[in-house]
Amino acid sequence: MADSYVLLGEYRLTASQEAFPKAREAAARALQQEDTLAEAHTALADVKVDFDWDWPGAEQEFQRAIELNPDYPTAHQWYAEYLSEMGRHAQALAESERARELDPHSLIISAGIGKILFEAGRNDEAIEQLRKTLALEPNFAHAHSYLGKAYLRKEMFPEAVVEMEKAARLSGRIADYLGGLGHVYARAGRTADARKVLDELKARSLQRYVSWRDIAVIEAGLGEKDQAFASLEKAYALRDSGIVFVKVDPLFDPLRTDPRFQELLRRIGLPE
Repeated sequence: MADSYVLLGEYRLTASQEAFPKAREAAARALQQEDTLAEAHTALADVKVDFDWDWPGAEQEFQRAIELNPDYPTAHQWYAEYLSEMGRHAQALAESERARELDPHSLIISAGIGKILFEAGRNDEAIEQLRKTLALEPNFAHAHSYLGKAYLRKEMFPEAVVEMEKAARLSGRIADYLGGLGHVYARAGRTADARKVLDELKARSLQRYVSWRDIAVIEAGLGEKDQAFASLEKAYALRDSGIVFVKVDPLFDPLRTDPRFQELLRRIGLPE
């Protein structure tokens, strides 16, 4: 249950303020019954990352989980994502490779290695890794999204559009991938298409939860920096999980030189 709530919040299918307290409660109940459960410590670590922004506390929980069960692949996988967010890419890749050794058929672990590679600036290696993932499962939306971001980092905009369109279609047009799609449309000069996606997300937000982070990335792609930062401030106020990726996500590249971006990193507690 804790893992389910964590992923609902992390993929912004449910508001962080609803998902992560429930994840914490479920993990705490599990630990009350058995305090040596690596799975529960791993879920609690992710709550500390995505909702508490308690970076030292999160690392302590990840390390405790790995100490309790060194063969639990998800602990290594999620710890790797944490390390990448901290800018500790060599350690992140080592943890990702350990996760893959433990679960060599996992698509999300395979795609996650590609994600960490482009976050480390190793774009060509990321593209190669993500193509390998898609060779295993061509309809894996995560891998298409990550591949789109790797192409975006290389300013290969037509290729990025193709991959983001696939991610949006295969996922059922969840907001996370629509935000990325709108962003790459904007960066590719397809402004009208970007605004259509932005309008789609805003219309959806009148009926159900939509993350302000996913709106902000489209505004960033359109060069509307004031609107993007205003949306990010709303995401910050709601402790939106998507905001913890601002340091490494290519969708935030157009904002990096603005002093407001460094100030946002400081308030979240991420290293600048």
